Amino acid sequence: MGRSSNADVMRRRGDLLDRVIRARRIEISALASELGTSVMTVHRDLDALAAERLLRKEHGHAVAPTELERQTSAAFRLRFGTDVKEAVGRAALPWLTAARTVLVDDSTSCLPALHARCRTGVPVTVVTNFLAVPEELRRYPHATVHLVGGRVAPELRAVFGPVAEAGFTEWRGDVALISAPGVAGGEVLHLLEDSARVKQVIAERCQTRVLLVDRHKLGLHGPHVVLPAGRVDVLISDEPDPGGRAELDAFGQAGTTVVTVPHPGAD
Repeated sequence: MGRSSNADVMRRRGDLLDRVIRARRIEISALASELGTSVMTVHRDLDALAAERLLRKEHGHAVAPTELERQTSAAFRLRFGTDVKEAVGRAALPWLTAARTVLVDDSTSCLPALHARCRTGVPVTVVTNFLAVPEELRRYPHATVHLVGGRVAPELRAVFGPVAEAGFTEWRGDVALISAPGVAGGEVLHLLEDSARVKQVIAERCQTRVLLVDRHKLGLHGPHVVLPAGRVDVLISDEPDPGGRAELDAFGQAGTTVVTVPHPGAD
């Protein structure tokens, strides 16, 4: 049998990671059975994913990262939920098409929306604290990217602190493009104070505030309030379950335009 291609390996590891996230903790032998591959192959894949801090291996089990570990790992967020982020990002384009200046936080959810905007070919200026953005947008000659200064958080691949916040205050944006790990009780919530503060400044400096979240964030809490529902102009998510729908309704009642897109893979 020939060796697997890089694309095959990446797909298999993505499938493996999805299964671990859903199960939270699962025996390695069970993973091998589910994937129809050898235990040795699963061990190699898990070692590679663990090296990227996307999961942990413990006593014959694969263990998903905690919510805090997820939110403090850009590597995890760049790999997980990409189909949903693509769908949600495309849905943001109507609010981005006419925007000439977009302020963006360190959320991986915002990257597909930026790509969709840049593919229109209309010049745009993007201001961000996310180190991945210049690399992501370098293929677009009509996109000008400004990276604010600040204290570097390597795992998040972003900059934070007073210098970063001050950097955003030098700009007036048409659209703020943000995300957060929690939406509950009519509030946008975050686990990290520094990140919440940057998002607040971005929102304050823009005419229109667009929040991108996947349905798994609906109902999740955090200690730091980023924005109340009344300060969010547009909220875009994939189609939620009934509990998540109640969270979206709270924003709709506060005047937010709520947009839902079909969950990828749904009938």
